Amino acid sequence: MEVLDEYLVPTVLVSSTEASIWRERISALSSQALQTNFKHQVIADRTWIWEDDKMGIKVYSKPMENTPFNQYVCIGTLRTSLRTIVDGLYADTTPDQKVVDSILYENEFVNAGILQCLEKCTLEDPMHFVGLKYLKHSITLSSSPRDFVCLEHSGITKGANNEPIVFIARESMNLSSLPEAKGTVRGSMSSALIFRKIEHGQVEVTARWFIDPNGASFVNHQGASKLRQMILRLPTLAQFRRIVSTPLSTSWVPDAERKACLICAKRFNALRSKHHCRVCGEIICAACTIKVIYVPPCSTQKVTGKYCGNCIDKAKTPADKFNMRKQSHTNSVASTLDFDDTASESSSHSLKSHRSAKTMRQNASRSNDSTDSSLFCFQGLKEAHPVPSTGFIKSDFKDIQDKKNSGAVDV
Repeated sequence: MEVLDEYLVPTVLVSSTEASIWRERISALSSQALQTNFKHQVIADRTWIWEDDKMGIKVYSKPMENTPFNQYVCIGTLRTSLRTIVDGLYADTTPDQKVVDSILYENEFVNAGILQCLEKCTLEDPMHFVGLKYLKHSITLSSSPRDFVCLEHSGITKGANNEPIVFIARESMNLSSLPEAKGTVRGSMSSALIFRKIEHGQVEVTARWFIDPNGASFVNHQGASKLRQMILRLPTLAQFRRIVSTPLSTSWVPDAERKACLICAKRFNALRSKHHCRVCGEIICAACTIKVIYVPPCSTQKVTGKYCGNCIDKAKTPADKFNMRKQSHTNSVASTLDFDDTASESSSHSLKSHRSAKTMRQNASRSNDSTDSSLFCFQGLKEAHPVPSTGFIKSDFKDIQDKKNSGAVDV
């Protein structure tokens, strides 16, 4: 019998007979999801109730038979590309799955992993995966965490008009050989996510979602908002995966070297504190700091990464670990995915707009402020002090006096 503790995700041994049954089962579920017109279904069936329509995402609910919980259908448009969706959601190892789910679900995430990978991505289909995944989420502080053992099938197929379609189908599995961890309640779920390119830089998303948390019926009222939040995080998921996988800066710019934010050029004071970007080591203000909650690949604890807009923009470009899925055959389904930069630009639409350092220097030189333009020059690694193990910059007496006078400290 396999053992689940708070963080360990074991590998489940599967016989060839079980693997064949699982493939047939999940393939049937994904085929059914691809053939179902969810738009027509929610309009024709009046038992579907319109929940809300926010930020271009419409959510409908309907009571699930024989349960006190609702099933949900989500229909909307995202400013992103199919390539961004694939690079963001695909994971066939436990470290990658932890990073993906921790970014998608943030504070609700507890653990995730790959229990068994039966099939993984190919050059022809960079989204292809068949296997068993483990998810563990916290519901509230007063309730036990819920975990799910799900069979997943994902991939890229072609629609009626030969257009590429990205799909992900999941269904819970009841494995007696893998009981829930101590203090955890085993739930069940069934979901299908379908993405279609409708025009350049836009993707239509259709999701059908049902979760039975095995108790805690109050969660039923939060289903629509939680589903929408997860969908809206998809356009920036690939970008955030790349930024958290980027090596951290080994040196930070000293606090005394910057009197104003690198991004917005506003001077630091008692109300505008200093923050260091974890990638480049530059100093920015809280308003220009982009925070990403995630679990590092080699860790079991969630951390909050702080990054500047410049480094986030650089993360639009796929890193080396994602390039394998870009090298698809010209006659494959994957070759129809868009690799242009426009999709990457639209994927960051939900982020704050950040001006470049060059623009900062130009604006600073034109302003009446007496701020020295050299404040906006990038501090080279040779001139910056190394980051001590505590995570804070060692300051001399002058630096300490500057902090006391300005009230600006890095947090």
